[in-house]
Amino acid sequence: MKPPEIFKIALRILGLVFLYHGLIQLPMTIVQIISAFANRNVPQALFTLIMLSWPLLLAWWLLRGAPLLVRLAYPETKTTSPDTLPTPNPTASKTDI
Repeated sequence: MKPPEIFKIALRILGLVFLYHGLIQLPMTIVQIISAFANRNVPQALFTLIMLSWPLLLAWWLLRGAPLLVRLAYPETKTTSPDTLPTPNPTASKTDI
């Protein structure tokens, strides 16, 4: 395996950690949101929702492979293809070169 592939696997494993963290908080968050709406405390419900959503969003991004992090860690090298290389002129003499 090449280093970029290992890095992608490590990012996906980290995504599983964040997914686990978010799913562990889910039951408690649902109870807190219901009680906040019952007490008409909308800011507390929004705060609780944000505290649940950021690990889940980060997990989703990391499980997709985090393309921005992969491009930053391993930028794509621009290779020249044989079509873009200059071709020598067959009619040129050795003194022209």
